[in-house]
Amino acid sequence: ANKQREQVNTVTVFDIEFKSWFPPFVVGSCPPRSGHAACMLDDGKMLVFGGIRGRRWFADVHFLDVVTWQWTKADTGAGSVEYALHSETPEARSFSTLVRFGTDVVLFGGNDSSRAFNNVYVYKTDKNAWWKPLVTGTPPRARTGHTAYRAGRKLLVFGGWDPPGAPFDDAFALDTDTWRWEPIHPEALFRALASARHPRQIIPVCPLRLSYLAEWCPAATVPATPSGSRFRSDLCPP
Repeated sequence: ANKQREQVNTVTVFDIEFKSWFPPFVVGSCPPRSGHAACMLDDGKMLVFGGIRGRRWFADVHFLDVVTWQWTKADTGAGSVEYALHSETPEARSFSTLVRFGTDVVLFGGNDSSRAFNNVYVYKTDKNAWWKPLVTGTPPRARTGHTAYRAGRKLLVFGGWDPPGAPFDDAFALDTDTWRWEPIHPEALFRALASARHPRQIIPVCPLRLSYLAEWCPAATVPATPSGSRFRSDLCPP
């Protein structure tokens, strides 16, 4: 969205070498929106799903080739025969998360005009189709605006909220081999992130920016958290 709070569909790129922004020449377009989810794929394309414009929520999938800067819309099907039993297209939503596991992109959470979600969908990029796995265990409560992150074969979820309630400060792990949820302690979350061996990064957890988590989480890089939050710098692994 721009300063006038209008949804736009412009693309701007930050050049990390020259530390400056520039607008590439883009071919095609994706309908204007905000609150969408996006992630990078191995083939140099960015996948964009969902979002909202005005009072309209989206459930479409678009790809942006970051080499040619061309938009294409995915013509998603109901899934191939091997997934026919559980194939299902996700409901339109905003403020969900997408996390890539190889050729699979896992969608979790988000909200529409009347509710938040806690269901899980998988977009199979090699089949151009959605699949809804049979998920077991203890799932997170329905939420939107959360953070999701990959650590090995597990999807880690923290925070978010279910409007108009208070923000969550809980954490969960979803095993993407067994599709089983389990609640995890904050210390376990930090250790899982540290074991992923990625560069240090601070990740905002919800739109209100009330809580943060860090991949390596040395005390000096973790901002102060709100009163009552269980995610504190003293819980970080040594």
